[in-house]
Amino acid sequence: MEKRNRISTAQPWDPSTTRRQSQAQRSYIAHRTNKRSVLLLKLTFPISVYVRSIDERVKIPLLIETLREVFGELGNVVDVIAKKSVKRKGQAFVVYDSEESAQDAIDELQGFELFGKQIYLEFAKTRSDATVLKEDGDEGLEAHKTHRLAEKERKQAIEAANAKTVKRVAVEELAERPAKCTKSAQAGGVVPDEYLPPNKVLLLRDLPEDYGQAGLTAIFSRFPGFKEVRTAPARPDIAFVEYEDEAGASTAKEATGGMTLGDKAIRVTFQKQSLQADRLIDIYVSEMNSKTKPFRVQQVLLEQLSDYFNSALQANNFVESKEGRLNFPEDDLNAWRVLLHWMFTKTVPHWDKDDEIAIDEELQNLLIDCWVLGDKYQICAFQNEVMVELLWYYSWHIGEEETFKRGVELTSSASKLRRLMAEGIVEIMEADHPHSGLDQYDGMRFLEDYIRAKEQFDEDGDNHGFAQVVFGDESEGTLEKGPGGRWKDYLVGDTLPSRAWKWDLDEREWGF
Repeated sequence: MEKRNRISTAQPWDPSTTRRQSQAQRSYIAHRTNKRSVLLLKLTFPISVYVRSIDERVKIPLLIETLREVFGELGNVVDVIAKKSVKRKGQAFVVYDSEESAQDAIDELQGFELFGKQIYLEFAKTRSDATVLKEDGDEGLEAHKTHRLAEKERKQAIEAANAKTVKRVAVEELAERPAKCTKSAQAGGVVPDEYLPPNKVLLLRDLPEDYGQAGLTAIFSRFPGFKEVRTAPARPDIAFVEYEDEAGASTAKEATGGMTLGDKAIRVTFQKQSLQADRLIDIYVSEMNSKTKPFRVQQVLLEQLSDYFNSALQANNFVESKEGRLNFPEDDLNAWRVLLHWMFTKTVPHWDKDDEIAIDEELQNLLIDCWVLGDKYQICAFQNEVMVELLWYYSWHIGEEETFKRGVELTSSASKLRRLMAEGIVEIMEADHPHSGLDQYDGMRFLEDYIRAKEQFDEDGDNHGFAQVVFGDESEGTLEKGPGGRWKDYLVGDTLPSRAWKWDLDEREWGF
């Protein structure tokens, strides 16, 4: 495929819809395999796909919504089944209306990274309710449910009989065993009580990543008044333990502070009453209002996202923290959708160079809006992920001057994105009429950016432009040069993009 082919008329990427996207957007969903999605013919009976290795901390409603959205790109999803019981955590069933759609999902999404973990797929070994209903009718469905319930009760009775003695012994041993503590953890790991008054909720920090909700429940449920353990999605290192009263929480805190789990000493403190880090914050963007369903995000995730949100939510003397609501009427709605999706998956819309079409102007504008949103709220990692996509795209395609101009309007002079936009404008002008049309940038403080880009253009000589992308050492998996200079020069701070990309010696292209 030759570089810089035509621009398509595909629709902008929208993670909230289940309609079919252009090939460019569908390649984002299947980016780990770089296989192309195709429209499928529907067969008669529904087929279930078994999905395992899902992050157990994800709430069931969010999991179902995400699975329906992602798997909906590969066919018509009849149903998504996920349960919150201990045995069912980390797995789900996605029911398609045809075997071909189910097969396509298995092929395209095998190993796809969802909520920070790779998922694995196979055909379900048993028929779903939707399949039974369509094949056997109402009577068959009723018999299917009755048989399933009887089988479940039989297995539960056997497991209860086998586990009763073992469980009693294990609990007694755990209650009698003293908690392991380290001197250094007790000395510096716990915040002094004089700054954190007692309350019924404990905040656990420095937890091992593989120590889940069940393990924490086994430890903290042995103290009086225990209610529940709450974990935070995308933050396996923290958790909240709630008791009926302060006395139970105090007892648990004294017994477990500095306890070693795995190879780490955990920190146990009272939760700051003004923080409420595990509560949900309502986010209203653009024209969204009280009659519109807001984006809902845990406060702890927003605080970890950037200093901006941390400052706004950390104390109750801010109106945002008191109301649990953030309003961003001037922000771009689609950019916020991408940001929230990135918070869980660490991925942004990606263009596959093997597609016959390029991403359209609106998707380029979406990436620009995403970078500007990250700049506004100091989310450097998000900015850099978006910047890598722009660098990758512009190394293959000449952008439109109107798109570059819009990027100039939305950025400040000498910013990283302004530099990229200026280099694109210089390349277009040099290919057409040098120095023509600069008056359209009056009032944007663009002249200095243009001069710097023009000097770089002249210095590069025959090797100028976005097409000259040279890769660095294979073991590091980094670019040595990007358009107009080192690729890292276009990134903000020291936070590198999380996308796994490498140097491919055979194809001499990026591997995702």
